[in-house]
Amino acid sequence: MDIKVILDRMPDLFPKTDQNYPGIEGLAEGWRTVFMRKHVLLHFSKQAGLMAGILEQADHSGRHVFDCDAKNAMLDIVCKMLVNAFSLAAAEGFSAKQITQRLEELFPKLAEEPHAP
Repeated sequence: MDIKVILDRMPDLFPKTDQNYPGIEGLAEGWRTVFMRKHVLLHFSKQAGLMAGILEQADHSGRHVFDCDAKNAMLDIVCKMLVNAFSLAAAEGFSAKQITQRLEELFPKLAEEPHAP
């Protein structure tokens, strides 16, 4: 998958309908964007809370090498956070090109050619 494909599929993954988000169809487009910003923030917060629960449990158990369940939970959290980031990008109308360019500006090493092993 590439960034453009993921961004293009966001409306299908999370349709902005009253069935999914009661009352959203009655909102003007600008207010839909405001709603989606807040809603994505809530999802980020939820995932951060799940991660905190895993990490806090590790602190109390003294086991900082995750078992398979915790590792799978962390993978789910990473994937959901990525989807939420793409959902926010789609709501803001950011293109794959804009995202790629900004990533390369913020993290120049991403723009470098990979070195052979």
